[in-house]
Amino acid sequence: MRELEVKNEKIRNMHMAAEKIAYLSQGLRKLDLEEVLDLIITRIPEVFSAKYASLFLLNDESQTLQMVKSNYLTENYRKSMKQDDQSPMIVALRENKTIVLPAIMDASYDFLNKESLGKSCIIIPFVIGGDQPSEDIMGNSKGIKGVLNMGNICDMGSKDIITYAASLIRNILGINILNAQLYQKTQRLALIDGLTGLYNKHIFTEFLRKEHNYSERHGLPFYLSLMDADDFKAVNDTHGHRTGDEVLAAIGTLCKNLSRKSDVVARFGGEEIALLINEGGLDEIVSVLERIREGIWNNKFPNDIQQSVSIGLSRYSPGDNDSIEKLIDRADRALYTAKAKGKNRTEILLKDEDNGSPGDNDSIEKLNDMDDSALYKAEAEGENSGIAE
Repeated sequence: MRELEVKNEKIRNMHMAAEKIAYLSQGLRKLDLEEVLDLIITRIPEVFSAKYASLFLLNDESQTLQMVKSNYLTENYRKSMKQDDQSPMIVALRENKTIVLPAIMDASYDFLNKESLGKSCIIIPFVIGGDQPSEDIMGNSKGIKGVLNMGNICDMGSKDIITYAASLIRNILGINILNAQLYQKTQRLALIDGLTGLYNKHIFTEFLRKEHNYSERHGLPFYLSLMDADDFKAVNDTHGHRTGDEVLAAIGTLCKNLSRKSDVVARFGGEEIALLINEGGLDEIVSVLERIREGIWNNKFPNDIQQSVSIGLSRYSPGDNDSIEKLIDRADRALYTAKAKGKNRTEILLKDEDNGSPGDNDSIEKLNDMDDSALYKAEAEGENSGIAE
């Protein structure tokens, strides 16, 4: 009779654990990665009456477990997956089994912050995709590996119940983290130009719109620079489009590395790159642009190509009957002037002339329809260098 009561109690406890986890899994079906990680650290430990938790994910390239979230560890811990490591989470992941330690002090494992884990701990590994995670057509990983460590457990409970609950949670952990990661990457791809790694024109337009609104509210000017690779058609014709793509990708990397963190850099179309600059005076901004121009000119590109860029710079003046269309037009005309004067130089046009400027009713939506063919009308001979205003 007593044995039957024990079995019934065990079944009830398993059923309760399954209900808790089923309810928890509904909340984890989110696409925001940070939100998913927060829920894992705060909600899953409640199922096991644990106070502390840390989540580690495996970096396949370096074969290290890297901490991505914790509510008690402050350092960014990493653990190598070397075979002789006695870390319990390494062993759990390597053997793909949950480790339940009712008495930490009696265990021979090498713990991180052992004093914070209390008397007992639970380590749950999760593996989605097997030993060799594959990739989809977009290069996204279809697999993920990691461990959830939980310690300072108030009521350890039955090992059978813990193991059962852990078995239910393992797939929930991996699948939800993987889904959130894939969504995050997809969102990023929607903002990034695939060739240069810079922002694309669509999102740059949004940055420009927001900067315009901020400028008008606070009366602060900002700058727009348009940069175009000189004689780039000759590069494609002589060396092929693959080499041309390599050169353009390298230009994008140089622009990103030589600009400042506060600058927004985007591929604006074709061989044209735009910079949205909202910090610093004119001299400082020109210095940044010249650093980029010279860095590109002095860079060693494939096939010993020496590539130059022409740069146009303009400033948005709030409260001065200015507009985004006028700003782009000025930067475009400054770029056109740089090409007409010999290329490989920076030209500045801060204000509209009395004639030839676009009307105030021009819409920002026209950004995506602008024809940049005028840039190529001034492809003159020579590679002069300099700045003019």
